[in-house]
Amino acid sequence: MSILSYEQMKAIIDGGGSVSLHGRLISEVKHLPSQAELAVGNPAAEKAALSDLQAQLAELQAQIALLQPKAKRKAADDKPDGDQQPEPTKE
Repeated sequence: MSILSYEQMKAIIDGGGSVSLHGRLISEVKHLPSQAELAVGNPAAEKAALSDLQAQLAELQAQIALLQPKAKRKAADDKPDGDQQPEPTKE
């Protein structure tokens, strides 16, 4: 008996079905094991999963880099200058 790929299981669930995996009935995509978890023990699948994860990581790092200058700029804008006097509070 062969195990379905992640994509095959996802397609079944997206079509309204469910899949049985290791004695568990799964009917929501969020409950599927990751592609990396499914690849363990299969060298070709492990290599493909690793490549995919590295590509995802590179994309996320690029997105983070886009936001970091803005975050640093905002943090600098939020810091009070040492020359400014705090405004008096009304009680």
